[in-house]
Amino acid sequence: MVHYLILNGVLTLFVSVVGGFAFAKAIKSIPEREVAWRVVHSGGSMAGIMLMVFGCIWQYIALGKYECAVGWSLIVSTELMVVGMFLAALTGKRGLRSDSTGIEKVIYWLYLSGGILSTVALTGILIGLIFSS
Repeated sequence: MVHYLILNGVLTLFVSVVGGFAFAKAIKSIPEREVAWRVVHSGGSMAGIMLMVFGCIWQYIALGKYECAVGWSLIVSTELMVVGMFLAALTGKRGLRSDSTGIEKVIYWLYLSGGILSTVALTGILIGLIFSS
């Protein structure tokens, strides 16, 4: 699991760097998308670093038979959120309403499912840290 956490952290960080180039372009030529690309760049960087840090401390979290479920929940939730941020920046849609349609609804569901999965993963991690010795 450590390898997958660190690998996905590096991939997420790479995506955020690509988003940084789009952010720089948006500052100069697409000001209405500047904030969205800033979110991709900063949020993606934070998410990638978070996955790498969890990979470094993974051995200290007592997860037992739930290790894979918690680890993959963390990875998938992070990727869902980053894909949602990237699509939001590309399309100019925010995905904040459940009654939206089209790509905005896709973005909404990426954020919602990512948020639910990250809550599950972080709950497992918190419990694992409490019970580790």
